[in-house]
Amino acid sequence: MNERLLDEKEAASLLGMSVAWLRDCRNGRRRKGPPYIKLGTRVRYSRDAVAHYIAECTR
Repeated sequence: MNERLLDEKEAASLLGMSVAWLRDCRNGRRRKGPPYIKLGTRVRYSRDAVAHYIAECTR
């Protein structure tokens, strides 16, 4: 995996949502958000996973 992972701010920006929205999704307060990767205390998102999430939400 040579892909650079996105941090919360970058993923939120790509989605057009807030960092708080992403956190709420991870904590089960909102519907399921994009899959994330937990590295120690850090949370990262795969660009491909975010793009796939966007495609799934497209109606």
